[in-house]
Amino acid sequence: MIQIEIRLDQRRALLGFTVSGHAGSAPRGEDLVCAAVTVLFRTAARTLQLQPEIRVRGNAADSGRMELQVESAPAGKRQWLTGLTDFLIRGSRDLQEENPKAVALSVIV
Repeated sequence: MIQIEIRLDQRRALLGFTVSGHAGSAPRGEDLVCAAVTVLFRTAARTLQLQPEIRVRGNAADSGRMELQVESAPAGKRQWLTGLTDFLIRGSRDLQEENPKAVALSVIV
């Protein structure tokens, strides 16, 4: 099972996320659920890294695990960051609803 934990501040903007595990719904390299989760979170991480005003730290050192922390984001980027947060939560919820045996989501405020 893929465990997704999304951490938010009091204003519901992203503080960080951890994604770990494997869906196990198909052989390695053919699992569409794993691929969907990977694309969603990898794209979010790369999008954050491209924002020069937002500082992030993260890694994907182990297979089946990715972590990211938002270290700082200026007030002028809060609405943008909240939009990205909403996108991640909606995408994760959709994946969980469509694959309840393969994806578990926790949103922590």
